[in-house]
Amino acid sequence: MFGYTGDYTFVSGENYSSSVPFVQMRAVQAVVGTLLVPLSFAMCQALRMPLVSVWLAAVFVTLENAFIGIARLNVLDNMLLVASAGAVSAFAVVERMHTKQRICTSHIVMLGLALALLLKYRH
Repeated sequence: MFGYTGDYTFVSGENYSSSVPFVQMRAVQAVVGTLLVPLSFAMCQALRMPLVSVWLAAVFVTLENAFIGIARLNVLDNMLLVASAGAVSAFAVVERMHTKQRICTSHIVMLGLALALLLKYRH
């Protein structure tokens, strides 16, 4: 990613080498972290929560300080959270479409991609 070849070992407390594009790597984490808010909003809507609860959940995710700490300590945790929210959201949409007997191939593909991303970041 961004020209990083994987040859640098990240040791705690050490300065980064000039060959490590850590600013770009952190920028990706910031963008992924911001995707969590609209994705949580969409997930709550897909779960058919009341509108007040949907907005409260999005505001709570926005104001949660632990996400900032997670993003600074563990690089892959933001991506894991977004993949988890995407998988739950995709599953809720597929389940809702299944009960209406209108399942669409694109919904199944999105669920598969979300689960694949979730497993990729988990293991």
